[in-house]
Amino acid sequence: MDGNSVAVSFSFGVAATTHIQDKSISEFYKQANTCLYAAKNAGINRVFYENN
Repeated sequence: MDGNSVAVSFSFGVAATTHIQDKSISEFYKQANTCLYAAKNAGINRVFYENN
């Protein structure tokens, strides 16, 4: 690099389940997406997790 720095931040939304047969893929995706936007709205470098 030429001496310049680059700031990087990450926000993650995680959904987990042990009962995948009880949820459609669409419902599981919506759950993960909701967690992602909760993390983004909380600020930088956040992780939101939901386990059903």
